[in-house]
Amino acid sequence: MDSITSHLGISLTNALGVVVSATVLYVAVAAVLRHWGRRMATTASTGTIALVTLVGAIAARATLGNAPTLAGGLVAIGTLVVLERVFGRWMPAVRQFGRRRRPGRRPGPAAVVLMVGGEPCEDELRRAGITEHALWGLLRQSGVVHRDEVGVAVLEPRGGLSVMRAGQRFDRQLLVGVRGADEIPESFFADS
Repeated sequence: MDSITSHLGISLTNALGVVVSATVLYVAVAAVLRHWGRRMATTASTGTIALVTLVGAIAARATLGNAPTLAGGLVAIGTLVVLERVFGRWMPAVRQFGRRRRPGRRPGPAAVVLMVGGEPCEDELRRAGITEHALWGLLRQSGVVHRDEVGVAVLEPRGGLSVMRAGQRFDRQLLVGVRGADEIPESFFADS
C-alpha cells in the first residue's frame, strides 16, 4: 500500500474520496446547468462568466480536498471523463424512455417564441430570464438590422435564437412543441 502511495501521491482511500466528490459535484453542477444553462448560454454576461469560474474553482477544491496532488487531479479528471461518457450515452435512452412513458410531455426546456411581428413577448422574455437588451443582441448576431425584419424569433432549448423573417410564410410544423406558437397570427403560415 505504501508503494502505491509513494508512486501515485495519493492513497487508495483518498482516491476513492476524489471519485465520490467528483461524482457528487458533477451531478450537482449538471443539475444547475440543466436548470439555468439555456439562459447562461444566451446571455453570457460578466456576472455569468464570474459565476461559472467560481463554481469551477469551488468544485475543483472540494473534489481534491485539503492536499491536492497530481495523482488526485488525474483521478478527478478521469472520473469526470468517465461520467460524461456514461451520461452522454445513457441520457438519450433515458429521455426516449421518458417520452414513451409520458406521451405528450417533452423533457427539458421547450423552445419558446420570444418575438412576433417585430414585437417582443414580454411574458416569455421574463419567464426565460432574458432582458430585452439581450434579445436585441441575439437579433444582431442573427443579422437582423431592424426589428421589422423579424416575423418570429424562437429561443431554442440550447440557448440559440432562430429568426424567421417577416414577409416569409413558413410551415406550421416548424413550430410544433414551441411554447407561444399559438399566439402567432395565421397569416404568418404557408398553409393559411
